Amino acid sequence: MPNKLSDPVFQLLKSLTQSEKRHFRLFTNRQGSTEGLKFLQLFDAFDAQEQPDEERVLAQVPTLKRAQLANLKA
Repeated sequence: MPNKLSDPVFQLLKSLTQSEKRHFRLFTNRQGSTEGLKFLQLFDAFDAQEQPDEERVLAQVPTLKRAQLANLKA
């Protein structure tokens, strides 16, 4: 598990403005159904957090497995 202060995906997500986050969501909606997109669930779970906590993300998104987390963040 990465150091909580140096998780680059979390830092990138927190550096986005509200309009950039909205644009990302609109772009993913153009691709079709977003019902089961795990990367979008991960995006929303990390966006709701103040500090990165992968254990809490795994609890929030039960369809996401620990092995998939690293692949989705890559």
